[in-house]
Amino acid sequence: MSKKRIDLYEGLFLMGPEASSDLPGALAHVQEILKRADAEVLILRKWDERRLSYPVNRQKRGVYLLAYYKVDRSRMVGIERDCNLSEKVARMMSIRADHMGEAEMKLAYEDDEKAKTEAALRAKPETTDEKAPDSTKDKPAEESAKKPADKPVVESAKKPADKPAEESEPAAVKAPSAPENQSPDEAPAAKSADAS
Repeated sequence: MSKKRIDLYEGLFLMGPEASSDLPGALAHVQEILKRADAEVLILRKWDERRLSYPVNRQKRGVYLLAYYKVDRSRMVGIERDCNLSEKVARMMSIRADHMGEAEMKLAYEDDEKAKTEAALRAKPETTDEKAPDSTKDKPAEESAKKPADKPVVESAKKPADKPAEESEPAAVKAPSAPENQSPDEAPAAKSADAS
C-alpha cells in the first residue's frame, strides 16, 4: 500500500464577477470542493477583485480567492477536475507551498484574521447619526478661534499685488477674423458688404 504524502498547497481560484455580491456563497463553494478531496483548509479568503486582461468565459472582471490547504498529492487531480466542472470557478491554479515557512504562514493567518474582521464590520449595519459624534460639537470655541486661516486664501489675496503693472492690465482686444470654414476669397466680400 502506498504511503500518503500530505503537502501544503497554495491555490488561487478565479470566480466570476457575481461572486463579489455573494462572497460567502463563493467561499462555501470552494470550501466544498476542497472538502470533497479531504483537504484541511487552513486559510480561505478573498484576495482581490480585478478587471481581467482578457475575457475568461466571456467575463471581463473576476474575483480571486486565495486558499492554503493541506491535502494528499493523489487528491489534487480530483480538486482540479471539480474546479473544471464547476460553473462558478472560471480558473484554478494550485502550487505546492514549500516556499511558505512558519513566519510566512503566521503572516497569512494574521491577514486572514484581518480580512474576517473587516468583513464582519462591513456586514454590520451603519450606526445612526444620533450615536455618531459630531466633530464640530466636540471642539471648543477657543480651538476654532486659534486655528490659522487657510494658506491658499492668503496667497490668492497677495498674488495681484505681487504682479508687475504690465501683467495685471488686460491684453488688447484682437479684431475678429474670418470664420475657419469660410474661404479667404469670401472674407473680403463680406467686409465690403459691411462697408456699403
